[in-house]
Amino acid sequence: MAESASSKGVAGKGKRLTDKERIEILDLLESDLSLTKVELGRRYGISGSAITKLAHNAEAIRSRHADGSVALRDNRQRGTKAIAQPFEEKLYRWLYALEAQRITVPPAQVIDKAMALSTIPGFVASNGWYYRFINRYGFKTASSAKAEATSMDATINALQSLRVKLASFGPEYVYAMDVMDLFYRWLPHYDVLCPMYAASGESFDEPGAKDRTSVFVCSNALGSHKLPPLVVDTGGLSMPTRYSDRKNFPLPYATSGKAWCVDAGVFRYWFEQLFVPEVRKLTTRPVLLLLESSRGQFTELTRENVTTMLLPPNTPAMFLPMAHDGLLASLKLRYKFRLLAEILSFRDKPVNEQTEGLDRARKKAAAGLDAGRPPHLLEAMDLLKYAWEDISVARIQEAWRRTTLLPEARAPIPNDDSQRDIELVDEMVAVFPGNIPDLRGDLQNWLDADAPGSDVLKDVIYEDLDRLLRRPEPIAAPMDARTRALGPWPGVSPILAALAALESLYEHPECKEYLGESVVSEHLQQIDMQRRVLQRTKSMKDRKRRREESLPHPLTEPPADQR
Repeated sequence: MAESASSKGVAGKGKRLTDKERIEILDLLESDLSLTKVELGRRYGISGSAITKLAHNAEAIRSRHADGSVALRDNRQRGTKAIAQPFEEKLYRWLYALEAQRITVPPAQVIDKAMALSTIPGFVASNGWYYRFINRYGFKTASSAKAEATSMDATINALQSLRVKLASFGPEYVYAMDVMDLFYRWLPHYDVLCPMYAASGESFDEPGAKDRTSVFVCSNALGSHKLPPLVVDTGGLSMPTRYSDRKNFPLPYATSGKAWCVDAGVFRYWFEQLFVPEVRKLTTRPVLLLLESSRGQFTELTRENVTTMLLPPNTPAMFLPMAHDGLLASLKLRYKFRLLAEILSFRDKPVNEQTEGLDRARKKAAAGLDAGRPPHLLEAMDLLKYAWEDISVARIQEAWRRTTLLPEARAPIPNDDSQRDIELVDEMVAVFPGNIPDLRGDLQNWLDADAPGSDVLKDVIYEDLDRLLRRPEPIAAPMDARTRALGPWPGVSPILAALAALESLYEHPECKEYLGESVVSEHLQQIDMQRRVLQRTKSMKDRKRRREESLPHPLTEPPADQR
């Protein structure tokens, strides 16, 4: 009955394929010319006409799959149309970005955002529309996510299997990486920190999107190899313009125009250009890199016997080596302690030295710590570099021991770093006047402002996303006007040639220096994806044309005078 229902072609009655199944069908059509569409339809429980429709929309399907979230796209069950409503593509990007930042969005908020984005007269974002949208784009509903979170049996079993696998590696060959957000310029709201700027009305007690960066933090389980953190800047607007030579930067640096900073392109750049080369400097043995699976941008890759592995979904924080309440929190604390120390050291300088610092900053067009102001990004990278060096081997080993993922090969190592965290907060409190009410609690709120789930971080991300959504859409010329201007379409070959020329321009060393390695890498991936789509489509159409040419021509009725 299922086959007969789908064979009728009634909209909504047949089986709904996932995007993964659609890609499998398209690959089979290309690789096995002897396979008929009817036979292929039987395999997947759909009609032969549905297979034909997929083949006609192959380019759009492959493009949509390539652009989609790695974590969501395979289970997405949307149709072959690019979007169900004109605004849904924006809504998808908005919701995906929030999930990438581990921000839970209730249905009512999604519905409100849909109503705000929609320009369709009479459109109502009902509960039914919400669930259809969630299913089309492969998101999980709040109830299904909650059910997964409360069912720990599968997670525990997966962690046990992971322990068995990790036992075959030594701790020096097992790494973990996670990404932390950092408000690198934000200071507590005390005028005593920047008195001259407070007097002029300037304020640094509210973070902005351009004041936030994402930092890739990675180390092996032994603590003997701490990779230099990668600093990812949103759009490259935070670096002083005079600093263009990245070779002299204190840490690796990349740019991203995304509101959440980290996407699949940036991750792949970090893995291929930074992580693998750094590891291969030390060893040629197999290496395993553990990643948290809640970030959809992380994927499982293998390069030069270096493999990434996603931790099981919904893994509790106690099993995460780079937990945000552990190593990453200690790193942020040390960064912010150094930031306060730099600001206070300027305040304590004689007036003439302060004036000299201001003059130097004006000449450099980069007012920062030398002028008693919050740091620009290059100075922040210096502070972050030293803060990461402050994290001891014992602290890293303690974090891994807490996860119980690796067998304990040695007795517990005495560690004073946790106590040092408390001492650093005490030292911060001690440098301020004693008449500030609730000083310790206020400083703790400042330290936790960029922690995952904090209201301050959520607000900044929401503002950043809304600003991106407000960007005006390009106005396209009417199709008939463009067709008249361009003339007949010359075919696919000129497009492929143009892509090859564009690729060579992006690969120029000065282009990589100008845009940044991560941006160039992302654009090259897009060019490669477009080339593959064009080549596959051309191959399919060429095969179809050859088949049609090989068929015998139908008999035509002879002219009347020859009857």
